[in-house]
Amino acid sequence: MTGAHTPPLRGAIFDMDGTLLDSMAMWRGAAAELVRRHGKTPEPDLLQQIVAMPLAETVVYLVDRYQMDITPAALKEEFGRYLAEQYGRRLQLKPGAAQLVDTLRAHGVPAALASATELPLIRAAMGRLGLLNSFCAVASCQQYGSKQQPDIYLAVSRGMGLAPAETAVFEDSLAPLRTAHAAGYFTVMVKDETSRQDWPQMAALADLQIADLRDFCPGPLFGF
Repeated sequence: MTGAHTPPLRGAIFDMDGTLLDSMAMWRGAAAELVRRHGKTPEPDLLQQIVAMPLAETVVYLVDRYQMDITPAALKEEFGRYLAEQYGRRLQLKPGAAQLVDTLRAHGVPAALASATELPLIRAAMGRLGLLNSFCAVASCQQYGSKQQPDIYLAVSRGMGLAPAETAVFEDSLAPLRTAHAAGYFTVMVKDETSRQDWPQMAALADLQIADLRDFCPGPLFGF
């Protein structure tokens, strides 16, 4: 863990996929498989292209980019059935995720969730895993647009009554981390293997980088 910050931060916004939830390998495999099912060859950087997008934008991108012979609406239904099974039954938290969020809550630090995933899937996974009620707010890019723009972060931190500089944003991929950094948030890079090729660029943007949520000691940053 590297980095320092004074004065103490007052709130945290967590990404879900790849940050709290061990789901990025699933996303990479699922998107590539859908492309293959429709007779196309997925590019190696497919996951990086869609990671900041809500599902509605993802399917439009896939249909257009790969010239797939299916409507975005039909592809969204196909993708949605698969995702419902994964989020509702299979995906698990990354080690240390529940402990970190619960530690912040126990010390009166508001923690919110801001995810590119749609709200029903967020609620299915976080509810099943017992973490949903630990967040003071849950927001989706379905409501605010992709994380290529800071709207979702700004809406969540405003709801907590906090300025960006008072708020830590935890992200595991380059595009959202860049957006949060540019908007003035304290950025925490959480390493996930699926974004390994972007780690050097992410490290250059991050105020703090951690290899594992279990290694993160929140007290010095949040003042407890």
